[in-house]
Amino acid sequence: TRDNGEVLVSREFWGGYHFGNEQQTMIRAGRMYLPFGLRVIEHPFYVRTMTGTNIDSQQQYGAALFHEEDGYHAELMAIAGNYQIFPDAYRQRGYSGYIEFAVMPRLQVGASSLITYQKLDPDILQSAVRGAHGAMLRWSPEEKIAVLAEADIVHSVIDGSVNHAGFASMAQLDYEFLRGLHGLATTEFYLPPKAQALWLNRDWLSVAWFAYPHVDLRLDGYWASESFVPTARINSVAMLGQVHVSL
Repeated sequence: TRDNGEVLVSREFWGGYHFGNEQQTMIRAGRMYLPFGLRVIEHPFYVRTMTGTNIDSQQQYGAALFHEEDGYHAELMAIAGNYQIFPDAYRQRGYSGYIEFAVMPRLQVGASSLITYQKLDPDILQSAVRGAHGAMLRWSPEEKIAVLAEADIVHSVIDGSVNHAGFASMAQLDYEFLRGLHGLATTEFYLPPKAQALWLNRDWLSVAWFAYPHVDLRLDGYWASESFVPTARINSVAMLGQVHVSL
């Protein structure tokens, strides 16, 4: 509905058509995750939130084309905006896409690109063009180890005025100690698209236990050093425990 009292919200739904195993091509339309970068469940990571591509709340309506061959797979999405917000001027429109190559059986590298236009950003009440472009890596040097990495340039044009480009990155090491028990270490950096801003940094230590089918437990702890104004830096420590149950 259009009012604030009763609002129906859905994260993801789409319909599509697959052209068959020989072509390995699919088209789909609906509300979807944006095809960009690494699809990780840690939606607060800078590479996800600052590029507008997390899997928690930043889905968009649109249409997408997916294609894969033996050595690569790619997807390109035309973004029509988020129709769960009003008015229409708040909606972002543009494109998002990636291509990923299998360099070796246990190594994949890829590139992503995204640009959107917003007639009116509800936070700053000005028009905004935002973009993100970067590279990603997935590597498993041996069966119990996985390495994920991503680095993105983010940029914006606010009300016709060019902003300085920023930078977001992360690297994660995942080690399976026992079957279903994982330890993870992650570091991430973000430089906002403003020349006077300081680096933002977070370091994570996590334990994930996939105890039963459709049930997993997770404990995350992170140390952050973040600056939201040029002259002040805030250091913080936080811990979060989670239980996931899926159907």
